[in-house]
Amino acid sequence: MSRTDPTGETRIVLDHPTPKWVEGLPLGNGDMGVVVHGSPQQVTLGFNKSTVWDYRISPGQGLPEDKTTFNELVKRAGAGDWAWCDTIYKDWLERENSSGPSLQPCGQLDLNLLPGERSLGFRQELDLETAMARVHCPCSEYREHKQAFTIETFVPARDKVIPVTIYNVPDKKLFGKARLWRQQSLDCPGGSAWVDGDIAGIDVSIPESIDYTLAVRVVGGRCSWEASASEAVLTIAPELGKLVLLVTIVTSRDDHDTRSAAVARLCGLTPDAPAELEDPHRAWWQKFWSASSVNVPDAALQKGWRWGMYLFGSSSQPGCQAPGLQGIWNLYNRPAWHTDYHADGNVEILHQCAYTNNHLELLEPLYRLYAVEMRDETRRAAKEYFNRRGLYIPMAGGPHGHELAAPWAWPGAGAWVAQYFWWHYLYSQDTEFLRWAYPFLKELSLFYEGFLSKNDRGLYDLGPSFSPEMIDWRAWLMMCWGKNVTMDLAMLRVLLTALIESSRVLGVDEGDRTRWSEILEHLPPYPEKLGYWLDVENEEYLVLEPSIPRIGPLWPAAEVDVASPPSVQQVAWNTFKRIRGHYDGGNHCSIWLACAAAQLGKGGDAVASIHKCTDHRRDNGMNDMMQLDPCYGTAAAVAHLLLQSLKGVIRVFPAVPESWKDASFQTLRAVGAFLVSAQRESGKTTRVRIDSEKGGLCVVADPFGAGRAVLSSSGKNVELTTDADGCFRFETQSGQSYSVTPSGGSK
Repeated sequence: MSRTDPTGETRIVLDHPTPKWVEGLPLGNGDMGVVVHGSPQQVTLGFNKSTVWDYRISPGQGLPEDKTTFNELVKRAGAGDWAWCDTIYKDWLERENSSGPSLQPCGQLDLNLLPGERSLGFRQELDLETAMARVHCPCSEYREHKQAFTIETFVPARDKVIPVTIYNVPDKKLFGKARLWRQQSLDCPGGSAWVDGDIAGIDVSIPESIDYTLAVRVVGGRCSWEASASEAVLTIAPELGKLVLLVTIVTSRDDHDTRSAAVARLCGLTPDAPAELEDPHRAWWQKFWSASSVNVPDAALQKGWRWGMYLFGSSSQPGCQAPGLQGIWNLYNRPAWHTDYHADGNVEILHQCAYTNNHLELLEPLYRLYAVEMRDETRRAAKEYFNRRGLYIPMAGGPHGHELAAPWAWPGAGAWVAQYFWWHYLYSQDTEFLRWAYPFLKELSLFYEGFLSKNDRGLYDLGPSFSPEMIDWRAWLMMCWGKNVTMDLAMLRVLLTALIESSRVLGVDEGDRTRWSEILEHLPPYPEKLGYWLDVENEEYLVLEPSIPRIGPLWPAAEVDVASPPSVQQVAWNTFKRIRGHYDGGNHCSIWLACAAAQLGKGGDAVASIHKCTDHRRDNGMNDMMQLDPCYGTAAAVAHLLLQSLKGVIRVFPAVPESWKDASFQTLRAVGAFLVSAQRESGKTTRVRIDSEKGGLCVVADPFGAGRAVLSSSGKNVELTTDADGCFRFETQSGQSYSVTPSGGSK
């Protein structure tokens, strides 16, 4: 059984043991992650650090460079040499089984506080507002002994030491043992344990990757550590009423002497460390939650928004390693999909929540990952395997850019990644960021230009490629590859538009701008049949799972919306319905579908797709695979129901269901560096406030439906009327707030 606080969104309570770590409660600060789980007999804290990866690349992983080249694959597949292709595919399958690259568990602390034969009232709580966890067992009996305990912990938002405080309750004594260790595997060793006074730790060296120390200090207690070769055990004295443990992780990236650095860090804290760390931690999370808020009359979506934003704030912080498929939480030596960066939708959907929800500051790890940390490998792969210029962004990449997905990965991932760099500028109007990102976008475009060829119609065919997320062996054999993939065309249009506009804003590369404009103007139309888009020219693959990217022009390209010509909207809607009829999943693709429906103002359909994600999760809010992009993406999809602006027009409540009579949001971010707040009451929008960060023209689709409104700012009121497109237009000043309310009349 799980329950939440009365508002249904700010607290997760688990009233049952959670023997598996994927059932537990995640805490994090972007750098360190902890999962709290267990039972009255053993409460476990499993630790991660964002940079503790097994970085090794096994022979034969990813691109089959020791067997062939991309151009030879194309030639062989074009000739129908499927037997040869199959040998390449099977060779990859045989050699792919390895731990690296993957985020690795750092170790765990098992708290055995008197194993009980009978325990009552065991409960685990996570307060999302403060990012603090609490485990409570009010009564545990073992023979003649009785025990009760409470464990409180959090991962300080701005510090590198994790406090763990264990309390008894009045008239009951605290005793038991704590065990610090790391699971050993064929790929990675266990820890080498040591004791230094009141500090114990394990030193771990992941071959060819990274060294680190996980250390724990006992503060103010009469307890003793004992170390064997691979673990340290703490005996907790029975007379203690409270025990404070301080935990840290130091890697060889932080200091060459990881043990000494860990000891020095822990010794620098006092017995009052939990309270000293808590104040700035609470202040950080208060600021985080004050950046934006939503209020919708759907408890599952309200909680889903809060949960997604909590996870994102816990796992993505400037200066840290970007979160992958499992965020920063993984206690498996060989995790699903290597905890990698799937750029065919997963990474994008995971980070999508930051834009409209007004947390651009947390996207720095994503940008650094692709523009800096992966660059050497993505440049090498483009040149040596694909025989093309520019950068090949891996469909499923390790942290250094190596392709992990399959012998033939999707060539089109780069433009989707580029979209997020472009979005950052659109939402922030930060020209310094654009100046930094622009060279990366240019280099990405060179790779695409190597896939263009003019046809006899004077248009540029794009390919060969395939529609991503088509999980079928025929994709790996290139049997469903072709030209002019709908998703590829949609995202290339986004990339070219970004380059053209960026060069204008920065006043550079006029010649390149001319070339990009010529390509954009001569891209072919989306392949279409019977009024819906196809996956690839002349083909659709509904038998593959899930065939969703064909809605790319609708989402994520956002080329189509409620203001598009009715005929275009109809094609988009037909495509949506055709896909939905063949796909009924609940993972990140449901978020994809939800955002697509919202683009067309189909609020009921969008909400139904979001519920596919929220209604079938574990009690702790996670899905069964501990794949977190659906959780993060839920926050993005809910915001997309409330505010849209990617085509330069601010649309308030563009896709709320008719049944949502009351809803509101505060300081969601719109394109143009506008922060928007709005209220909906009894089925009508009653107020809109716009805070302008950078000034400039603001365009708002009439939220009242009356054609008139009153614009108020600095004590002055101005009557607004809509233009031919049904929009209000007004100039803004940087730092000024503007209130838009109904005027009481009609146009």
